[in-house]
Amino acid sequence: MNTHEHSLRHGIDSRTKWYPISMEEWRSVLEKMTVKGHALFPTQKTMSNIAYNLQYLEYLQQTVKELSLSSVLLTQTYKSYIIVAVSVIESILFHLVQCHGSRKKMLFKILKYIEKESLLGVENPFCDDLDRFRKLRNKVHLCEFKDGLSTDYIEFGNKEYTEIRSMLYDIATYDIFNLDDDAKQSFRFLT
Repeated sequence: MNTHEHSLRHGIDSRTKWYPISMEEWRSVLEKMTVKGHALFPTQKTMSNIAYNLQYLEYLQQTVKELSLSSVLLTQTYKSYIIVAVSVIESILFHLVQCHGSRKKMLFKILKYIEKESLLGVENPFCDDLDRFRKLRNKVHLCEFKDGLSTDYIEFGNKEYTEIRSMLYDIATYDIFNLDDDAKQSFRFLT
């Protein structure tokens, strides 16, 4: 391994220790997200919660990239990633509809409002896919089975992991949020 590479496995050496984007940088990026001339996120607490989750997503991606996980651990990592990514997307969209005067709180109602009002454009590719991911996110409840034979293990794979990364990147960097190119760079880890 090159001595200048950063890795989860070399955490004791500060020269090679892997670090996610700092909380300060994430807060700075999130502060720049605006809608209709107003801050997208109303409080520092909200921005911090989103930043913590973005750091965790970075960590999970680094885990998938670096570690040779068993199929069970890889699938569980994908599941955790998808659940957290959907929660970040939900928070972004919740605050978007709040900026437009809506009081919708549940993701499926938020998606309907976004579609009805064309908040992300007439051709919105996200709503149908997000509804599918909303249902996957609900798999956080371990007792939700439609039949006695299935588990949610087969529903979380590389395809879903790749799709949600792309979707989160597209939504977070969408032009409606007025981020400059430097701020958008922080989300490049998703691509």
